[in-house]
Amino acid sequence: GDWSSDVCSSDLALGAGEAPHIRGLHATLPRAGEEAVHFEVGEVAVNVREVGAAGDGELAGAAVAYPRTGGTSYWTATGDGYEEWLHLGEGVATGRAPVATWEVEGAALQQAGATVEIVDDDGEAQIRVSAPEAFAASGRAVVARLAVRGSTIELWVDAGGEAVLVDPAWTATGAMIAVRGFHTQTTLQNGKVLVTGGYTGAAALASA
Repeated sequence: GDWSSDVCSSDLALGAGEAPHIRGLHATLPRAGEEAVHFEVGEVAVNVREVGAAGDGELAGAAVAYPRTGGTSYWTATGDGYEEWLHLGEGVATGRAPVATWEVEGAALQQAGATVEIVDDDGEAQIRVSAPEAFAASGRAVVARLAVRGSTIELWVDAGGEAVLVDPAWTATGAMIAVRGFHTQTTLQNGKVLVTGGYTGAAALASA
């Protein structure tokens, strides 16, 4: 038995049967942190194992929490995909070594600026991994950086040794950020379509 995303809001709970997809992406969380998170999107299925995570997962509000070396990881579902809030204690985020490493099996990885993409056999990105937010215990924002090393993703954070909270996110690359109308739609030379602007209800959108 694994943990699966439930139908309700952003909660992760013990699932029964097929769990819903979030914008095309489905994740199944393991019972124990040393086991792999299983992601599926389209024809791509990958296993992601967090190095240093170990012990039984427990429900913590709207998340599933796993003990890990130097802290705790909290996995939760969002409207766009899945987030893993990493709470790391003092002395971990020094910038001298990665604060977290994930081993990825079943697909290749490529660096895409500040993000990492998990690609299919045709080289098309299917899952995007980002680390948009990180905060030191003092409340100051710190920079989080993702790097590809072979079949692993490394997360680097330098908080000067302070305890830190980091927010890696796993989303499907083909997901629309918001339902929209009256937008622009441009076919690019590589055949992909760029959708920009428009409205959702009465609100104007600045996203693409």
